[in-house]
Amino acid sequence: MGGLIGNSLMFKTYTALINKLGNYKISVGRKQHIVPQQMIRRFTNDNGQLFELYKPKFSIGKKPKRPRGILFRDYYYDDKIASFDKEILQPIENRFGKHYTEIADKPWKERIWDGEVGAAFIDWVAAQLCRTTLTVEMNKVLFRQENPLLAIAYNNDPQLANNIVRSELFEHYQDFLARPLWKWKCRIFPDDFKTSLVITDNPVCKVLGFGKAAGALMVPLSKRRILFGDKKEIVEKCGDISIRDINFCLAAWADNHIFAADKKTLKDIVIDLRGEGTISGPPEVFEEAQKSLFGLPERAATSPVSESIDLDKFWETLKDSFGPSVLDPEKEVKDNAD
Repeated sequence: MGGLIGNSLMFKTYTALINKLGNYKISVGRKQHIVPQQMIRRFTNDNGQLFELYKPKFSIGKKPKRPRGILFRDYYYDDKIASFDKEILQPIENRFGKHYTEIADKPWKERIWDGEVGAAFIDWVAAQLCRTTLTVEMNKVLFRQENPLLAIAYNNDPQLANNIVRSELFEHYQDFLARPLWKWKCRIFPDDFKTSLVITDNPVCKVLGFGKAAGALMVPLSKRRILFGDKKEIVEKCGDISIRDINFCLAAWADNHIFAADKKTLKDIVIDLRGEGTISGPPEVFEEAQKSLFGLPERAATSPVSESIDLDKFWETLKDSFGPSVLDPEKEVKDNAD
């Protein structure tokens, strides 16, 4: 059954991406972070530490933790062919790391997206969208729904199957985020704010039902700065969302782990997830928010994907709604052929 995946177009996408970004040397590191440390470090307190909320039990740890010791899995991205971490994620992180300070810490510039900074940022965000446990948990459901052969192939080598899907998603997101009608809006909260933005095990996610801003992409960069992405008319509405509402959305999309620079922020999140705070909404929103990954894998398991859905057409329609692709099609073909 390994040949089923090996002969697929998705497999060719995966190996082409490795050729472009990596060098086929298997990672020797056991700990592989599902959220990059360069990101986690910007959410720490003055002591370089974070407090943890374990979402399933609403329990807040007594002792703070350091970025190196959280949000990692052992050999999470290694398969029989390569290491998605070493060959793809690390080159992307290293490239963006040269510009992270400019985007996350320095005075904001709207023209920051031009040239190399914008390109490095798009790749970095695309990587965040496919590297967390959300992709893995959805694969567990979707591979078994498609057909028996795909289920057998997935069971034969789930790590390889996950990495193939990650590479396919990465290229979709890369194209999507580079479209001309996709816009970003920055929100910066003062240093004397009592509440900090949180970092979770699934940090790049969508705004929930807060008016016309619903569906916008959230990219938390530090405990004081977050970016919203979508069409201009949607991101402009994101300026009205409070930091507590933002943290509720981030926490709702978390899998199991939520971190903050202070305990008060986490205590407020517990109150809001339970529906006992000032956030308004129907009871089912709070029920789903308390679940892993906003209950998405669970809903997918009980609502099979229709065979009539053409995923390629879905992606193309979605991406085209943000304008024409700016990626070089001739270069894409050449890269995939090499």
